[in-house]
Amino acid sequence: MFSYWLISTMPFKFNQRVKMLRENNLVVRLKSQLDHLKELNKFDYCCQLCGFDIVNSNRLVSMSADGSFFVNPSGNAFELITAYSVQHAVAKGNPIIKDSWFPGYAWSYLTCLQCESFLGWKFTAVVKETQPRLFYGIQRKAVRVLRHSETETEQGTTRASVDIAINRIIYDVNGNYPRDG
Repeated sequence: MFSYWLISTMPFKFNQRVKMLRENNLVVRLKSQLDHLKELNKFDYCCQLCGFDIVNSNRLVSMSADGSFFVNPSGNAFELITAYSVQHAVAKGNPIIKDSWFPGYAWSYLTCLQCESFLGWKFTAVVKETQPRLFYGIQRKAVRVLRHSETETEQGTTRASVDIAINRIIYDVNGNYPRDG
């Protein structure tokens, strides 16, 4: 069950999800997921249009047990990458509670600081006890992936970030909100 939850909530590409779902051996499926998470942590996401850095992969977090696909009231479907923080992006407009995909959060539009292209949404908690106080939902199609330098990987930055990501997953599964690493 846990491995299927990971498939539905982590930022895997569609073809990777299908391959993992077809794998009958639990150990092989979990190893594949762990290998992907290690690789995922070697990347940054930048604006699809102008190339400005938007989010570092070690800032990603799963905010929904139902997966990363959402549909708005107009019927438009979005695949989101959710993150604790972003850079070179700005929220536009007043936060709106109506039609939020995340109960307890209001949303506002998020655009690239450089080219002003639409990236996704900033979600802000409307209830005092809600944690985290804010997070970001970035459209997968609004960003492209850049690989970290091999030097950074050799220095251990990636290993530490992978450990943080794995700890966040464990917190999520135990029903606690993952803490910022």
